[in-house]
Amino acid sequence: MEDSSFARCLPFMAVFIGVFFMFILGTTQGNTLSDACDKDWLRYKDYCYFFSTTHMNFMEGRDFCKYRGADLASVHHDTERIFLDKNRPRGQRSWVGYNDLASEGHFVWTDGTTSYYNNWAPGLPYDFGGEDCTYSDPDFYGSKGNWNDVSCFQRYYPICKKRITASSCNDKPCQNGGVCESLSNGGYQCKCKTGYSGKDCEQDDFCKTEWHHFGDFCYLFRDEYKFFGDRHTWDGAQSKCESYGGNLVSIHSKEESDFIFEHMGYSEGRFWIGFTDKAKDGTFKWSDGTKTDYLNWRPGTPKDSENEDCAHVDPMYFGSQWSDVTCSKYYGYVCKDTIKMCEKHPCLNGASCVDMVQDYRCKCLPGFEGKNCETNTDECAQTTCPPGLIGVDGINSCCCVSDSPIDWP
Repeated sequence: MEDSSFARCLPFMAVFIGVFFMFILGTTQGNTLSDACDKDWLRYKDYCYFFSTTHMNFMEGRDFCKYRGADLASVHHDTERIFLDKNRPRGQRSWVGYNDLASEGHFVWTDGTTSYYNNWAPGLPYDFGGEDCTYSDPDFYGSKGNWNDVSCFQRYYPICKKRITASSCNDKPCQNGGVCESLSNGGYQCKCKTGYSGKDCEQDDFCKTEWHHFGDFCYLFRDEYKFFGDRHTWDGAQSKCESYGGNLVSIHSKEESDFIFEHMGYSEGRFWIGFTDKAKDGTFKWSDGTKTDYLNWRPGTPKDSENEDCAHVDPMYFGSQWSDVTCSKYYGYVCKDTIKMCEKHPCLNGASCVDMVQDYRCKCLPGFEGKNCETNTDECAQTTCPPGLIGVDGINSCCCVSDSPIDWP
């Protein structure tokens, strides 16, 4: 009796032991990047950060980081900024890589990444007298809006940032749904999903330069202070967005609203959105014709008085909430457009391109195949040549020719 009971338990014991060892393996192998940062570096997501305790000017700070295989930190999201503020030594002003050294008034990151996130203190950047480099000081300015532009020759403490380097598929390097394949030399390669590229599929290719991807759409942010010459009335902003192929942004969920607010940053500027009741007073509709299924009005709005027919967002003072104002004011704006993968001309060899949802389809000309019609179809694979002849593949053809050398007279 005991033997039969033990036998009945064996399958369950095997499952338990298997699950236990899977758990052990998962905890020891599933996060092999956890120790990927060097000593004294701190990890946040897929990056390592170093907070220097030596003060230096901006250029020296960048050299300091480059020597360590990094660059001055770029900041792309509010959560990343909070991580930096939390771990930065108290009482220090810290260099980040934001600067307009190359083009006055156009701030970029030293590591070459693109982002419209910023955390300027109110009224900044001044950009007076060669104030071309950016430091962070949450002790003085607080958390919301703690960047200031100053002379690059000031001496502050650099924050360095570098991407974690994966060595194999065990490190799970492929991002955005990419599939990792192990190589015979012990390395790896990522097969990226449509719309992504780069060694680790880290590059989002869904949108044009300066546009940002969320869901099935691309968004363009034009801050009224950062792009002072690109301020418009509501009608002017709508026309500008139409010239790019889109419309002023429509917002349909809290997630979309959060994405938009995150990319506005804590800007002192104001942004037009596509909500208006110009057609019928009191009935707000989106300029792109989409339905109204989400609202985020500031308390007490819309007032709809004195022809306040157009909605805008003022992120510095009212966060992501909307307010209605007269449409003749000059503000920045946010454009929204559907993803158009065909604009990148992915189809080759004369093929035509059809846009799909976050994808595209190439209509190949006869004789070509593959995702991008990049492969010449081997018609000879389905052709049997007469004895003494061999097939020579052409474009949409297979020619049977003699396999004997030609004896020219």
